Amino acid sequence: MLGAVPRLHLAAAALALACSRSASSSASPCDLQAAAVVPAGFEIRWPAAGDRRPAMNPPMCFPGKFRPPSGFRAPAGVVEYLLRFAVLADGRLAGFEMLPEGTEPELACGVWKALKDCAWTAGRDTEGRPAAFWVKVPMRIRTEGPSGH
Repeated sequence: MLGAVPRLHLAAAALALACSRSASSSASPCDLQAAAVVPAGFEIRWPAAGDRRPAMNPPMCFPGKFRPPSGFRAPAGVVEYLLRFAVLADGRLAGFEMLPEGTEPELACGVWKALKDCAWTAGRDTEGRPAAFWVKVPMRIRTEGPSGH
């Protein structure tokens, strides 16, 4: 299903509502429901052979910008997530989804904000024209046990 378009799931909608309610007054609220929307008029597809994929600038911007939210608790070990979003032909991001469903709203908001804080170069089709493409980014958070070991 390479041509399938990611959809916002009901669990993600609940995540968005919880996120907007839980944002602290000192930080700008995070609207995951709005982040999941794809503006009308954009044809978004998965990159194919010959396409130039969208690029983050600088390439390691996201790991440098992302910080788990204060109070984030995860089990000891490695927790894996999948980020899916579109980089539009003008370099804006849209259609954000973080899997698995039920991810803590504060974590999803932190990820979305860090992704948006990075500059993105739009992908190009086989003819060199700017194009909108879906992007998948695996994300791992390594945590230590309660004793810090």
